[in-house]
Amino acid sequence: MASSLRTKAVERSIKINSAAYYSYVDDSKNPVLQSFEAQISDFKNYIAKQQKSNQSIDGRLSETLFQLWSAYQPRLSVRMYCEKLMHLGEYLVAYEKYNIALFQCYQRYLNEFGSFRMQDFQTVDEIEDKFFPLGLSDVTADISFRALMGCALCLFYLAIEQDPKVQLDETLDRCLITLSFIRLLMNLALKDDQWSWLVYNGTIYLYKMSRYLMTLGYSLKVVEYLVWAAVSTEMCLPLLSISYLPWRSTLYCAACEAFYDSRMSPDGEKAIAGENFARRGLEQFKNLHELQAISVEGDKCQQENSFRQATIKIATMIFKRMVFENRRKAKSVLRPKFRQNYRELSGPWPRTLTEKLLSDMFDCRCAQFLAILQALSDSNRRLVLTSPAASEQEIEILDVTTELFYAAQYILQVKHANVAQIAGANENSTYPNIILKQDVSLIDLAVNGQYVIPLSYVLQLLKLAFNYQVYDIFESLMEPISELVDRTDGNQMSLLALLQILYEIEQCEKERKPTQYSKNVSTGKGGKDNDKKKQKQRTKSPGKGKDAGARKKSPDNAKGKLKKTKAVKDLIDAAKATRIVPIKEVKVQIDQPINDDDEERSVEELLEDLCFLLLTDSRIQEKIEQDVLIDVSLLLWNKCRPVLRKLYNEPNDNQRWLTRLDHDHIKWIHLCFQTHEIMSRFNFANVDSCAYAECSLRLGQILFTLIQPSSSVEGNKINQSLFFFFFLFLNNVRFIIISATIRTSSYKQRLDQLREYLTNNSAKPLLQSYMEEFKRQQAALDVVAAKETKHVKQQSHSANTHSLLANDTLGLSRYFPLVFFAEQFLARSLKILAQARSNLIRFDGSSMFDRNWSAKTNDNDEELDTYSQTRFIATQPFLAEKGRTSKLIDNLVKDLDAELHFVYCRVVALLEQISDARALKKGPIDQYLNDARGNSHKKALLCATYASTRRDENVAAEYMQKAYKHLLSAEEEDRLYFSYHQNKKSETTSSTSVPRPCIIARGPDFVFVMAPDFGSFSSKVATYRIFCRAADRPNAKARIADTNYPGSGQQIPASFIKPLKISGLDPDLKYVFSLAIYDINGQLIGESVSESTEPILAAHPISLLFIRCLLSQVSYEIKQYTVAKKAFHSLWTYFVRTPMVIESSIRELSVENPLVIYE
Repeated sequence: MASSLRTKAVERSIKINSAAYYSYVDDSKNPVLQSFEAQISDFKNYIAKQQKSNQSIDGRLSETLFQLWSAYQPRLSVRMYCEKLMHLGEYLVAYEKYNIALFQCYQRYLNEFGSFRMQDFQTVDEIEDKFFPLGLSDVTADISFRALMGCALCLFYLAIEQDPKVQLDETLDRCLITLSFIRLLMNLALKDDQWSWLVYNGTIYLYKMSRYLMTLGYSLKVVEYLVWAAVSTEMCLPLLSISYLPWRSTLYCAACEAFYDSRMSPDGEKAIAGENFARRGLEQFKNLHELQAISVEGDKCQQENSFRQATIKIATMIFKRMVFENRRKAKSVLRPKFRQNYRELSGPWPRTLTEKLLSDMFDCRCAQFLAILQALSDSNRRLVLTSPAASEQEIEILDVTTELFYAAQYILQVKHANVAQIAGANENSTYPNIILKQDVSLIDLAVNGQYVIPLSYVLQLLKLAFNYQVYDIFESLMEPISELVDRTDGNQMSLLALLQILYEIEQCEKERKPTQYSKNVSTGKGGKDNDKKKQKQRTKSPGKGKDAGARKKSPDNAKGKLKKTKAVKDLIDAAKATRIVPIKEVKVQIDQPINDDDEERSVEELLEDLCFLLLTDSRIQEKIEQDVLIDVSLLLWNKCRPVLRKLYNEPNDNQRWLTRLDHDHIKWIHLCFQTHEIMSRFNFANVDSCAYAECSLRLGQILFTLIQPSSSVEGNKINQSLFFFFFLFLNNVRFIIISATIRTSSYKQRLDQLREYLTNNSAKPLLQSYMEEFKRQQAALDVVAAKETKHVKQQSHSANTHSLLANDTLGLSRYFPLVFFAEQFLARSLKILAQARSNLIRFDGSSMFDRNWSAKTNDNDEELDTYSQTRFIATQPFLAEKGRTSKLIDNLVKDLDAELHFVYCRVVALLEQISDARALKKGPIDQYLNDARGNSHKKALLCATYASTRRDENVAAEYMQKAYKHLLSAEEEDRLYFSYHQNKKSETTSSTSVPRPCIIARGPDFVFVMAPDFGSFSSKVATYRIFCRAADRPNAKARIADTNYPGSGQQIPASFIKPLKISGLDPDLKYVFSLAIYDINGQLIGESVSESTEPILAAHPISLLFIRCLLSQVSYEIKQYTVAKKAFHSLWTYFVRTPMVIESSIRELSVENPLVIYE
């Protein structure tokens, strides 16, 4: 009993007393410090465990850390407390917990100096006066430097998390502000050499951040920061030692690359600056080498290697421009232009002027090869988008580029005397100087004076040869490199196969251009006879002879054809083996096998091989760069887009669409669906959301045309022969009777073939896999239900469900698999498009509401959208800022998203009518309306499309009225969001109430919140917290315990005024938010949390005007003119302004004729 009381007394004294109370004991035995260290260790272990499981809620972590600091801050010494703050902040940054590190560590320390905004500091003196009032020699100066640097680092990465591709101007501005602030800190640290470690860390941060922005095309923006990073090492004496020489050379090379990449003017001022800066760095290294030669300390061999490495790296930057500029001729000099035939190039090295310059600047083959790669590399070029190095007028540049490639080929071909003694070399007789080692750096080999080239760098040369269209080098390197790659792990074989197919596609397109030109010439000469031939050929069936298959190989094409290696051919054949061939094509392939040596393949077949290559390999993203995959997706889309636009333009244009079909329609439609799958898999929508939305929309419209009930009826009508008689009276003497017969039986047959092909190859496999997964889930649910209850009704219900799913396939109706495939296809497309829109969130209100709204005075009238009164009208329909087209693109994506939703709802309206869909929990329409939750515009589209499929006029009228009410509800919510956003800054609160948080953007699974103006509490507020809760019931309120969503519940400093993201929300559900403010001691200010905000829908804004267009169109088609008139009137008042003179007369006419149209 006494011992337990003694233990409790000790614990109470530890909680009350400070660490200074136990100063008589060592720090390792201090109970306060031991307790503090134990809690810090537990927090670190929890962070590490959560990082492995990828499940953590930042709000709880932030609250735990806030309570920890609040409890121990008054009980620890100032120095220890600040050191622990910085140490834990750096630990959180290492685990990418930037929010917690910024709010609970760095800004917690900086709050002692007042508010902190990086853009407010423009000079070094301003930073020194605020954060270093006692000078740089103060004991807390190092803590201030670490806090400022860590705060800048966290703000940069938080901006990148919201916009990884830096597509928004706001993100770029935040990144540049961070770079400028780090430069100011480095300039301040240069005043004393004791802060050399800070200068060194600053160069690392500037290099990493600038390199990231350079990969996104912002070299011109970051070149000044890279130059400062390199020059700052010259002004810091401790960084002039030999140990920092490799890092300094890296900074100089990065600055030179930024100069070369940002050359914008034709006179090449940036390129000249890059070469001059490289020469400056070379001069600095030369002076340092002379000083080091006098010294007798250190390892001379290691020092020489460091100087040699730095010299080679800088020399390659000088060679990058010199090799081209030395051959460039003045424009005023008139000389005959001719190009040398480099295929016949022979003789000893050096054979050309480029090889002579290489020999003069570099003394070993590895350094020369490195210089060639550096001279040919250009970040502005894309691998798939091939083009020559310059135009045909700049022959000198073309000659230098070709000479560089042939010099690299000579380095690989000429066998050295001792090449057999090197492990991994001499594996290929044509190119013996290639080694198979993957972990060897070319710069290290150049420092040691080697003459063998690693295979990875030869692959770079191969890609450059393909990109510059130097196909002689590309063809000669392709086969040997494929054999060498096959001997290694083979990860690069997919890239070689990709280049092989792209090369063949480009060669086929080059062969088509002369034939098309000759056809155009003959058309101009032929006149009307050729037009008649075209009309006959339009309805001509495809040929059945040998010419209908593959193209015959001409003697000229046989010479330039690239021979496929066995490894590349096997990889392409393995990808093609997964192809599901239509039934009618199997016999042709068996009877007439295609021989690659006798016949050439068409562009369509090569594109199909390309799609299979990308889709069959699940690890293709690990083997090929993401930019290359995006470019390939864009190439496929550019090939498919003209076909889609040619075949199909309007959703109700079935007859015209039938006449556009040709004999290759199945192949092209299949290729379009494969292209869409590639775009979906490789996140193409994040790069070009408009192209992805258009592709999804057109394919969805084609699917809807194939499955809608009216298509078969109209097809039967079209099959009948239609005769048109034209009676023309000429010179009052005779009549000419012209009869034209249109036969569409072949087109109907092709349409049935397309429907059958999509059903067998796409719809049925997807349905089968879905059914198997559904069975497993249903069996698991039945097991759980059997354990919980033993009612007979539930047992009989589960038996009935299993009876429907007893067979492997349901009793499918004719179109059910295709309808199910269309529903899944469109649902996936909508989900991917929503994710792409989430990456382009703006904080100007465009991501919160659809458009600006203006309220009328008569808001209390019950009837809406009449000619005499309109409750709310939209303003500024075509608002666009100068120099900014991003808003127009956003509006286009918003319209495409609305139309894609409309097509999806039309497919759903057909799916819920099929009885087999009920067994898979697809339907009825009420289920889809419940799944829409609080999304009113989605409910409006569902009701409208459901009404369009009803034969009962009363049911159709009922659902059209529901659709219109949901549309009015969506417009009302959008108007409230607009007014809420406009009045958030001018919102007045009482002196005792806490202001509500400001919602500035929303999406399907997140909301961006910003702190409001605290008003009279501004002097007291130290931190604030934001709480989130689903508005699942009327008058739902967000309380302090509502911290279950990532981003909510964090203790945020009051000086942080940037948007805060609360993620993990459920789509189409409404949420409310509240705010709590705390003083410096962590005590709640005010009686409780603030009032909850209005319910905010977790969904992207959608084009409400476009939905009105769709509703007016559908209601007019089904003869619901009352709804059509109401829906169309707001469109009329939006785009047409009625003059005041005739407004009264229109009101009178509208009573008699409600559909009057006036000018």
